[in-house]
Amino acid sequence: MPLVFMPGAAVDDQIFSLSTIPTNTIDYFTGLGYTCYVPTLRFGAGENARWGHTAYDARLDVRAAVKYVYEKEGTKA
Repeated sequence: MPLVFMPGAAVDDQIFSLSTIPTNTIDYFTGLGYTCYVPTLRFGAGENARWGHTAYDARLDVRAAVKYVYEKEGTKA
């Protein structure tokens, strides 16, 4: 079963994959057999956020990420 983790407004994908703790979120769930996806949205923290996009703009990224996971995993929406 695929899991999609969405970073919030003040963080990026590293919130789920921190190397400073023994078992981070991605390690934990992949260890249980899940496939994990963490899209980089166009707002929040990170390089893409510097372009001034908002959460309203990022809704398109969320939609695209979910569509990608459906296509990659062979599941229909």
